[in-house]
Amino acid sequence: MRFKQFIGEKIVKPLEFPQELVFPKVTILSDKEITVENYKGIIEYEENLLRINTEVFIIKIEGAGLLIKNINDDELIINGRVKNIEFLY
Repeated sequence: MRFKQFIGEKIVKPLEFPQELVFPKVTILSDKEITVENYKGIIEYEENLLRINTEVFIIKIEGAGLLIKNINDDELIINGRVKNIEFLY
């Protein structure tokens, strides 16, 4: 178990917050669409690279023709040809 994940779990349980409020939720729909919930912001956005900041880690998405289809305070939807996803601690 990673240190940040351990600390996050220790904070969530005593305060009785739903885990979804603290940790990001990443939904991958084949290699064409990714939805990220509970994100903090976008660090880098290019046609072939997207880096998203969360409370726990950075999500790095590599691909081709990456396009932010929808963005709001709660959710980010990315379309395009996804080739690689990394979670950087």
